Amino acid sequence: MRVHAGIELGCAESPAAPVACWRWDQQWRASAHDGRTLVRESLRPPVATAIDGPVALSVAAHHACALLRDRRIVCWGRVFRSDAPPPLVELPELSAATRIGAGIDHACAVQGAKVWCWGANDVGQIGLAGAAFVERPRDVDGVSDVVDVALGSRRHKSSTELADGAARCFGEARRPTVERQEGVAEIALGGSFACVRCEGRPPVCWGSVRGSFETEPIEASLAIE
Repeated sequence: MRVHAGIELGCAESPAAPVACWRWDQQWRASAHDGRTLVRESLRPPVATAIDGPVALSVAAHHACALLRDRRIVCWGRVFRSDAPPPLVELPELSAATRIGAGIDHACAVQGAKVWCWGANDVGQIGLAGAAFVERPRDVDGVSDVVDVALGSRRHKSSTELADGAARCFGEARRPTVERQEGVAEIALGGSFACVRCEGRPPVCWGSVRGSFETEPIEASLAIE
């Protein structure tokens, strides 16, 4: 069994059962002082989805997406009943996908060696100019030969791994970003920073640490064999 956790949503996948998800529920009451007051928080029991044996599952803060065996992608949100499977949203634009990644309020997939993204784009996190929000998947111009995609746990970063071993990052338009890293074997994005594992050398990281933003990549202090 594998468990995937977001902020208000968690899911588990097992070869012997459909994907099951649970959610963190909050109940609010109107308040004259600050508009609303939190009166109760609770963890809802798991609910089985209609997804059985996905190729890949990505759970973000408030939603999740699954890559199915027939290479279609379906997504669902954290709002669902406790006695019925979550309603699934199908994406007909993605019928031959190979990778999926979900961010806090956006998602990206790899199809046809290109990266397709949708959702929030207020700081350029899905790499599409001129749109603050993209409702349906669109391919990102200027990014090709893509083999994998990674999205950050906060809203401002996305990254792709290219076939030639390079990494291309986009997002957080208000701050400079490292555009490209060479010899990449694996990518990981955190809330405010990114790291890549490169062949033959220590991991390389950059991003925001305690309020400062490193525009140049730095090597991790501990090399991982």
